[in-house]
Amino acid sequence: MKKDMNSDRSEDARVSWRELYSYWNLAIKKFPQLGSETGCLKVDITEPKFGPIYYFNWVPKAETQKAVQADIKQLASGWPEIGDSWSKGTIRTAGLLASCETKEETAAVWLSAFVLSLLRKGKHWNTTKRNAADIEQEAHILLAGKHGYWHASSKEFFPQFYIPEKLFWESQELSVSTLVELAALNAALVSANFVPVEYKLV
Repeated sequence: MKKDMNSDRSEDARVSWRELYSYWNLAIKKFPQLGSETGCLKVDITEPKFGPIYYFNWVPKAETQKAVQADIKQLASGWPEIGDSWSKGTIRTAGLLASCETKEETAAVWLSAFVLSLLRKGKHWNTTKRNAADIEQEAHILLAGKHGYWHASSKEFFPQFYIPEKLFWESQELSVSTLVELAALNAALVSANFVPVEYKLV
């Protein structure tokens, strides 16, 4: 991993979204699949005739077509509880990714979900958590107009979190740029294995 680009940041300095997005764009050069607007599959359905207009799920990438057809069949049968094997926070991530209209918004969702995974676990405040909180605050501003942020009780935000969590507690001084790079790596691994799906009732 490269030397931290913000290793000279003072204790009281706050990272800006412009800096964060610059770090993100540098990190995703290794992961071209993260360069798309959302990476979310959107499917129009005509059934059921009741219930919410939108449903969200994560499906295995290797079985996307089969899993989507299974979801459509389940929705049409009047049983809307697709995605019930995931936490509400994980489903919310899919919903937020589906709502993204720009690459910046998509980056903000991936970054927010990643750092919230850290902030809502672990008991001790340290440099890593402080930097994670700064990232979340800046990304949250960009997502302020989106309907439905993650619930305050949510602790899981991905179908699978691929970065060993002990890294964050054993190394207590991970910089902002390092956290962004790890967030991009985690997002790339999630995207390689799962697809967020939006089902829209039309």
